[in-house]
Amino acid sequence: MHKRRSSAARVHPARDRNSTSTQKSTDSISDADFFISWGPTLWGVFLPTLHHVFKSEDLEKLYQHFSSHQRRISLVVTNVIDIVTKLHIIFIYLAVAPEMVDSLSGWLAGLFMALGAVLCVLVLACKGTMSPEYLRYAGLASWLSQTVQVLGGLVNGLEKDQSWYVLFTLFATYTLLPLPLLWSICTGTVTAALHLLVETISNYNDVELVRKLQVLSKGLLYVGMNTAGLFIHYLSDRAQRQAFLETRRCIEGRVRLEKENQRQERLVMSILPRFVALEMIADMSAMEDELLSQQFHKIYIHQYTDVSILFADIKGFTSLSMTMSAQELVRTLNELFGRFDRLAEDHHCMRIKILGDCYYCVSGVPEPERAHARCCVEMGLDMINTIRFVRKEMNHDVDMRIGIHSGSVLCGVLGLQKWQFDVWSWDVDIANMLEAGGLPGRIHISQATKDCLGGIYETEEGCGCERNEFLRKHKIETYLICHTPKEDVEPPKVRSSLFPQLETTARLDFLWRLQARKEVEDMKELREHNECLLYNILPSHVAQHFLERDRNNEDLYSQSYEKVGVMFASIPGFTDYYEQKELNHQDVECLRLLNEIIADFDELLDESYFQEIEKIKTIGSCYMAASGLSPDRQASSDEWGHLSELVLFALAMQETLREINKITSNNFQLRIGIAHGPVVAGVIGATKPQYDIWGTTVNLASRMDTTGVRGRIQVPEATSRILAEHGFKLQLRGDIYVKGVSERQGSVRTYFVSSREQHSSYMERSISRSVPHGRNTLSAVVFALVQARKREKLREENGGFHILEV
Repeated sequence: MHKRRSSAARVHPARDRNSTSTQKSTDSISDADFFISWGPTLWGVFLPTLHHVFKSEDLEKLYQHFSSHQRRISLVVTNVIDIVTKLHIIFIYLAVAPEMVDSLSGWLAGLFMALGAVLCVLVLACKGTMSPEYLRYAGLASWLSQTVQVLGGLVNGLEKDQSWYVLFTLFATYTLLPLPLLWSICTGTVTAALHLLVETISNYNDVELVRKLQVLSKGLLYVGMNTAGLFIHYLSDRAQRQAFLETRRCIEGRVRLEKENQRQERLVMSILPRFVALEMIADMSAMEDELLSQQFHKIYIHQYTDVSILFADIKGFTSLSMTMSAQELVRTLNELFGRFDRLAEDHHCMRIKILGDCYYCVSGVPEPERAHARCCVEMGLDMINTIRFVRKEMNHDVDMRIGIHSGSVLCGVLGLQKWQFDVWSWDVDIANMLEAGGLPGRIHISQATKDCLGGIYETEEGCGCERNEFLRKHKIETYLICHTPKEDVEPPKVRSSLFPQLETTARLDFLWRLQARKEVEDMKELREHNECLLYNILPSHVAQHFLERDRNNEDLYSQSYEKVGVMFASIPGFTDYYEQKELNHQDVECLRLLNEIIADFDELLDESYFQEIEKIKTIGSCYMAASGLSPDRQASSDEWGHLSELVLFALAMQETLREINKITSNNFQLRIGIAHGPVVAGVIGATKPQYDIWGTTVNLASRMDTTGVRGRIQVPEATSRILAEHGFKLQLRGDIYVKGVSERQGSVRTYFVSSREQHSSYMERSISRSVPHGRNTLSAVVFALVQARKREKLREENGGFHILEV
């Protein structure tokens, strides 16, 4: 819009090191690592072993089953050749010299041919049950049949010189019969030695020197054939085992590639509703590569009318969280919101986002729902019933405050980091204020929602204007749903599984080495996209936790921190600005501007000076971030240095918004609240993983924002003392009332932060500013998913192979 946006993203240092080490460990594995031994070295001379065996017994068994199919076919081919040869010789003798063929010769020939045929039938019929060991014995039987024929004369003496048949037997022993190399050497040697022995005995009394020289020449010929067969068997077995390893790697790569595709799709679907993701995929499937850069800056905004918006907040959650450990808190929230997700599905509602202890959803998106208002009311009633069960089980005073309004919404994803699907509109703000001005255990609705309900629920005056300034200012009439509380029945539990276990499959297809490498390259590329996507959903150290953990471990991530800075930065007046644009049908353009603002704030996080700042989420036009959440930062010598960075980040955000105002001719100002203290962090969500932080520090920072002043940064007194030690200028504002705090501690003294005495925030950041790393936008990640789908489709069309470029 006003400047060219870099596609940059922060890369956690640990991520680079781990990825590199993993890649090195994977690439360093060679074929030799799978074998027991290639052979010893004697006096510098390599002596290859005659028996190749894999180190893994399971791998060896798998290879034997893998190669048994080829060996079974070769055994059948050997016997078929043998049978055809006998028939050919018999036909020749019957045609040329029938007197030389007697009945005994015919019967013996038929017997050997029948034995060969029976062996073929058994091998083919029992291929599903015959183990590789029995296949060896079948090969040994075939060799024994041929050797007996050598000693007795082929077809009982029809052929006087048996040398050619001995050579065939030796060739078959080493190359066609399913025998190990040591067995082949022994059988080949026995066949040659027995035939030479028979030849020597039969020519013992022959005085002709030529006969004796013939026996010697046959011996040399057999030695040569055995030697050649040994090398052929050795090299072919080694090549087949290496091809098997490549096939195995390729199959593993294919399986992993498919799982990475599915994982990426699940991650995308956890950010985007299916209808938005499918639209993006459809657009990018049809677009050309040259339009890619333009498409990546497109934001997908959908408008829906006739919808109802439900906001629900847990009353008493803050005090409850103070009595629970981090693990207990995250587990409780995950279970509770998991139940709410199930209720939303049952009542045709779509969960939009979780904001701390606030849950909000919409009915009528993406499919139109005529009874959208009733769906939200029924959803709210079941939520109240659920929280009452929780209150009874935990013996703690918690309840639900629910607000519902009907109207229209715009929905989509904004920004460059921590993508989350959200909804915006004037009606969304009204629903939010109905919740804020509601009563515990009651459903607070507007006149619009009441009209949509058509009188099916009994209502009473809500008097929301008496409890909420926004409702009073805009003269919004409110009502309370009258309902009879249900018995405290336990709702159905929802089992959360953030990253399902990857199942393993085995396929026995032979693929070329080049194909295997291509599979691995595709898998690595897709895994990088998946990691980038995961790092844009979760903080780097949390994403690393899920990448490195045991797949069978489904424990939820939770962590307690004692020294964290929390910031809320909102744009007062943006809601009114949006309302004016909405009246002029320019609400989409208004969201484009908001997207530019949030994206520019996200870009600040690319600067190395702000590496300790973690974006948590956006709430409408409010930007939430925190510092001190990195585990490595907790052990730093300057324990509150990250809080100083957070304030500088807030000042940088103010500078950025001023630059945007100059170009867009607006006069927006940030109202910022910052507080410090302990928080609980964790990942919750049964289907949509979401990282969040909770605690009194978060609530206090939020109140510092809502009670603040435009263009100023407000902090409580305790935070001001730390910032003063780090050289910031502070101005006393005075004592103010802070909801949720003043009830227990009285008025809160607050200060305004201006800048540091030594340097301005811009000058200090400029000293350490670095070139940002590469980032994948959400559109880029979806495009990568589309490309992976295209490659998979092309591979299926080519019989499971890539078309490799030479």
